[in-house]
Amino acid sequence: MHIIGLTGGIATGKSYAAERFISMGAKSINCDLLGHESYRKGSLSYIKIVSTFGSDILDDNDEIDRRSLGPIVFSDPKKMDQLTSITWPAIKDLIRIKLNDFSTDNPDSIIILEAAVLLEAGWDDLVDEILVIYAPVAVVINRIKFRDNINENQAKDRINSQLSNEQRLKSADSSIENAGELVDFQRNLDSYWSNLKLQLSEKR
Repeated sequence: MHIIGLTGGIATGKSYAAERFISMGAKSINCDLLGHESYRKGSLSYIKIVSTFGSDILDDNDEIDRRSLGPIVFSDPKKMDQLTSITWPAIKDLIRIKLNDFSTDNPDSIIILEAAVLLEAGWDDLVDEILVIYAPVAVVINRIKFRDNINENQAKDRINSQLSNEQRLKSADSSIENAGELVDFQRNLDSYWSNLKLQLSEKR
């Protein structure tokens, strides 16, 4: 089993990259989905979140309402740190469970661990290599403005709330730029995949 930590900033194309690799035979773990699972009612992380932020963040079914929790944590970095100190370890435990299942059922698989906060959350020690998808800031700003119908300053705020390209690339084993035409991005993804398959076959 070979585990790729796939990461990158907002609107860089990491989800597209994951889907491309899956279409070529990779297995996938999407950490955004595991994030939702960490909020599940009755889980230890759910109990800790409600204890920390109060019952006002719950909906009528006593589920955590992200629309209520969001404004609390996004307006206060200390509260965001409180939340991530609960959810990131919980998600890491869920990742380990998924990886163990793959190890049992698909021991020769290539696993794509897709995580925007792979480095910030300290999940990189679970992977065999880190692949960073990146794009120039100006390109990302235009993508976010078009995709989310927001202005340039709002787009910059979202970018600045994350690690920079330079910070991510320092930790990368491989990187792929997604700045131009889709066909070029596809070609680079396919080339990375072919080279990886060759390297893994030579090790066996």
